[in-house]
Amino acid sequence: MAAPFDIALDEVRGDLYVADVENHTIRRLKLHAPRPAFSGELGPFPSLSVNTASAPHILNADTGVLTRSDGSTHALGATSGVWSFTSVNLPEGVFLRIEGTRPAAILASGPVTIAGTIRIDSGALGSGPGIGTGQGGGGHANPGDIGGSGTPGNPYGSESLSPLTAGSAGGGALGGGALLVASQQALTISGTLDASGNESSNGGAGSGGGVRLVSGGDLVVTATGHVRASGGAHAGGQGAGSDGRIRFEATGELTLSGEVLPAATTAKPETLGALKLPGL
Repeated sequence: MAAPFDIALDEVRGDLYVADVENHTIRRLKLHAPRPAFSGELGPFPSLSVNTASAPHILNADTGVLTRSDGSTHALGATSGVWSFTSVNLPEGVFLRIEGTRPAAILASGPVTIAGTIRIDSGALGSGPGIGTGQGGGGHANPGDIGGSGTPGNPYGSESLSPLTAGSAGGGALGGGALLVASQQALTISGTLDASGNESSNGGAGSGGGVRLVSGGDLVVTATGHVRASGGAHAGGQGAGSDGRIRFEATGELTLSGEVLPAATTAKPETLGALKLPGL
């Protein structure tokens, strides 16, 4: 290695990446075996109190720190945006926002129940093919709208959401983020997962993000459940953002009684014990 310049550690996969400047390459060194995706090493998801949408609990995908609405913090440890719990229960009346520059993944060896609200901003893109300029909306599953002037963003990514892709900014607003929620047992959504793009009256709207739900048992979106990755609406002549993508994978029964916008693609998951983590 001629001139090592900088390093980055992938704690989940056990890889150390070293930038070798003179050889114009990035080298990967295996430090330890990858952690099992469903190790449950963090125990149950931390308990969160009922709060309001204007003062949400915040989980940062870059630092792994959960900041409760009262200002107290809980360090989850992983800085890769991937967390593995034994179970996840987000009660009704709890508002959580996931933020950061990378997509996020919440994994559980046991059941997952989301009755509260998760706003997904993690990984929203500020550059790339989906970016709209001026009054152009951000692209994702489709091109963004043109609006009065400017350039709309182009489509990108895959309907399988592997790798996991977030939404893109339009000329005036950010896109939605990206989140994978995977359980080896049942996964129930009776609350809200929202990765919708933002709208703007001064520039194009952002595109919807990506939401991928994977269950080793039944996957249920109840009549009160909402899963959203819609594009930001047009306002005052500004271009709307493209819709994002939603993906549901269940080994057991798939029951969709609530709101899913846009419509999800569905499939049977690969073997959950060897589930590939998203490209983060």
